[in-house]
Amino acid sequence: MNILWVDDDIRSAFLNPFADEFKDEGYRIISASSPEEMWNVLAKSGSDVDVIIMDMMLPVGSSVPPSEAKLGIHTGIYLIKKLKEMKKYSNTPIICFSIIGDQEVLDWANREKIIFLKKQETFPDELVSKVKSLSRKVT
Repeated sequence: MNILWVDDDIRSAFLNPFADEFKDEGYRIISASSPEEMWNVLAKSGSDVDVIIMDMMLPVGSSVPPSEAKLGIHTGIYLIKKLKEMKKYSNTPIICFSIIGDQEVLDWANREKIIFLKKQETFPDELVSKVKSLSRKVT
């Protein structure tokens, strides 16, 4: 199973245990550290992405209108909306995995029935368990 992980801190020491846990369980991590990199990865391996883990607070870049990103706090929301509008990704499970505690973002994720996990409150095995439960629903 392939996981697209979109996070500007994807190479940070904090996330290493998460990536290691997924690899130990046989998952393949495809990483992207910006919106542009995400779109490039999807153009190359789009049909091979089974689950997306998305940070909410990402650099705006050139593919996200600044008015939608709200200084980067809502970049993840914008990207998820765009993905869900695309037939190819409309049913791809997405997990929001972020340090952000913005109530507007949390309310949006709840309304959209998207799993939201706070990085600082989640252990690697918990994130793997969530991905496993989503992948069982899709298959």
